[in-house]
Amino acid sequence: MKINFGLLILMFFLVQCTDRVPAESEGIQELRNKELESHSDLQSRLSATVPLTSEQISELFPVAVGVYSRTRLISGKNEGIGISSVESQFNHQKDSSQNVSVEIMDGAGVNGSIFLLSSYDRLKISYEEVSPVEKTKVFTHYGYRGFLREMQQEPILEYELIYGERFRVRFRSYQVKKVDLVKFIHQYPLEHLGQLSERNLAKAF
Repeated sequence: MKINFGLLILMFFLVQCTDRVPAESEGIQELRNKELESHSDLQSRLSATVPLTSEQISELFPVAVGVYSRTRLISGKNEGIGISSVESQFNHQKDSSQNVSVEIMDGAGVNGSIFLLSSYDRLKISYEEVSPVEKTKVFTHYGYRGFLREMQQEPILEYELIYGERFRVRFRSYQVKKVDLVKFIHQYPLEHLGQLSERNLAKAF
């Protein structure tokens, strides 16, 4: 009886691979379970937290950031769906065509927590995509996971991050160079959000 050694080697290799698959699958499943548990805990905590009012969020916007001055505040856009958010526009002090809008959304409350976790999901994996319409990128910058969108045909940039596991902060600029938007974000006093902990409204990051 002849033995096909090539077939035996192939069978041995397949058995070894099969033995390793369950261990890898269990590891991946364990990570997913921990992630789901973490998200579930966060959503439970945020859902049970009373969202800030528009007036309280409005207090978090400075009157100026570097060479940009605050020109207006817009609130109440998402109140109809139970989400507290306020948007502020900052214009360049010498060139009013250059502006940056900053939107702060409170992820507290039932609906707010759903939106915040949706943003978390988008920031989980680092990637970069380019299309004729826009360039998008998810990456870590100075300790923050951020989502960057650059419009290809318009001078518009958008950067989004989550602060203190509660607030979604979105920067959207027009006619502003990327390097200047980065400088604006670095100068923006995000610690104002953390200071809410002193009034028992949020935890500092």
